[in-house]
Amino acid sequence: DNKLAYSYLLTPSGIEEKARLTVSFLKHKVAEYEAIRKEMARCFQDIERALGRIEGQLRTLNRP
Repeated sequence: DNKLAYSYLLTPSGIEEKARLTVSFLKHKVAEYEAIRKEMARCFQDIERALGRIEGQLRTLNRP
């Protein structure tokens, strides 16, 4: 409809701005991914510790 609204994308400064926004977005998403990955690793460690405690309690209960 309004093709002039997109004309900034066709200029060198428009392309540069779009590239800058894309890099910023991707950096944010990578940081977000890393934070989630670290949180998941902590959760898995917590689960493993809890399972270890449960297994120890079960062994204690099953002793003759």
